[in-house]
Amino acid sequence: MPENKKSLHQRRLEAIIDETLRLIEAAGQKIDIDDLVNENLENENQTVLEFFHHGNLDGVVGGSLDGVDIKPNSYDDLAAILALVCEQYAGFESVKTFVKRCNGQETPHYDHLILEEILEDTYGVIIWKEQRVALLNKLGNIPLADARKFAEKSYSPDSDIHDRFIEGVQEKGLSAEQAQSLFAEITDGFLAEINCNLEHYQEVAAAAYSRACLKVHYPEQFAAALKNIGWKWENSAIGSWRDVCTDEAELRRQRKRFLDEFQNS
Repeated sequence: MPENKKSLHQRRLEAIIDETLRLIEAAGQKIDIDDLVNENLENENQTVLEFFHHGNLDGVVGGSLDGVDIKPNSYDDLAAILALVCEQYAGFESVKTFVKRCNGQETPHYDHLILEEILEDTYGVIIWKEQRVALLNKLGNIPLADARKFAEKSYSPDSDIHDRFIEGVQEKGLSAEQAQSLFAEITDGFLAEINCNLEHYQEVAAAAYSRACLKVHYPEQFAAALKNIGWKWENSAIGSWRDVCTDEAELRRQRKRFLDEFQNS
């Protein structure tokens, strides 16, 4: 992202890494943040991942994961968790399912091998725009160009994508009822309207993981860095991240207000 497009909040989060590295070097040790991150990833360091479940995340992410009892098992899990919390999806049943499966409390079931291929990384739950495009294309026989266009805009009842998808899924051996359910998941609520982009949230997760590594391995320098740059939780551009809403009906009301304002603008 160009520097002039970054918010004060984003610049401060980046400054935390730079200032922590400066303080580590001033103490007589020079480290490469990429090497530190790669070492933790290669060794599957559960201490860093556990930190996102139990640790004080001040300065690590742009707010709080309080209220989301989830334990990331991998870097990909972390990207999904940050997307779901940041975009306020915590009230949706599908997200509750993701949490249970990520925590090992429920086992995913796939009605078709194509579903497993596309959704295995997110425990059978549709999160990413890329997953919706792949499902429309590979399971519903929708041409890739049409699937991508459909994923970029709100679901329209007038679109023929629905009928084409249902027919394509049935050709793969699933029932009309299963096809309808899948289409509803693909197009449902904020998950369809806002379009969580995998690449974007992988970048968000990479930055958060880097800061977590520094906070876990160099806590004194990390704390000093926060103080030196004047980091204050309440001063972040988005405050303490939007409160996690657990009321699905309220989320849908918010979505309707957003769409009404957008269409009338």
